[in-house]
Amino acid sequence: MNATTAPPDFALGLSAGAARAGNAAEDLLVREEPVLRRVIQRYVRDAASVDDVF
Repeated sequence: MNATTAPPDFALGLSAGAARAGNAAEDLLVREEPVLRRVIQRYVRDAASVDDVF
């Protein structure tokens, strides 16, 4: 069964689940950004490079 033949409730459930997963990933990145930047800083020299890597 694909999205074109799926019942509307099922198709909406899949898209809502994907949206929640995307939001969870974004929330995690926002929450852990300072820690990730410190780890990246160990391997690169300047702040511009940290921004590029992040």
